[in-house]
Amino acid sequence: MIPSGSAAFVSFLLLVAPGMVWQFQQARHEPAVKETVLVEASRVVIASLVATGAAGLALSWMWVPLYERVRTADPDALSLPGATVPYFAAAAATSLLACGLALLAAAFKWPGRAPISAGRAWSQAFVGRRPPNTEQPWLIVELLDGTVWKGTLQHFDTDPDDDHRALLLGEDLMRRDPGAKEFKPVGDAGRNVILPESQIKSTQVQYIALRPSEVATPAAAEPSDGETEAGR
Repeated sequence: MIPSGSAAFVSFLLLVAPGMVWQFQQARHEPAVKETVLVEASRVVIASLVATGAAGLALSWMWVPLYERVRTADPDALSLPGATVPYFAAAAATSLLACGLALLAAAFKWPGRAPISAGRAWSQAFVGRRPPNTEQPWLIVELLDGTVWKGTLQHFDTDPDDDHRALLLGEDLMRRDPGAKEFKPVGDAGRNVILPESQIKSTQVQYIALRPSEVATPAAAEPSDGETEAGR
């Protein structure tokens, strides 16, 4: 008899995992639509059934002997240690093939690079799209009250709740008050400002290339013995 925990694991491999692979690929290509939990779960299960059914047919050469063994063997034989290993291995192989089929079907339905990223906009702008060999991004942040801040990004929060996220700017910090035309430096170079996202209207991001490092001048080669003698 298969333990309930093992049965749940096999059910996940065959009835959930392939559908989740399909769902993840769909979310990268199509905007998500708010649906009930029942509809989302049903879509995952249906996609899993289709993929697992196709994988099961492809691996029927493996499942038929296992089925015949269960049908003809003593019921107590499955209770022996290691007796269920071939069945778990077959379930894992079927799930792996089903997930591969789901990926293949998704690549056929949505060819090309996925236009939707799972990351937040801040993560994409400050990390994902940051070109190589650049310093920390330089930000121009406009607040809802019209105040504009300029400074180098020092830190940003990744809390899923927007009300708890903020930007930390510093290094050559500058500020323009509402109605003013020019920016004014704010304090010394070590001063920072925290800007909560709930107060931010817009954010401009500028990537500044790193300064080229000084090229070390190669040390003058020591003269060889022949050159030394010639110079004497």
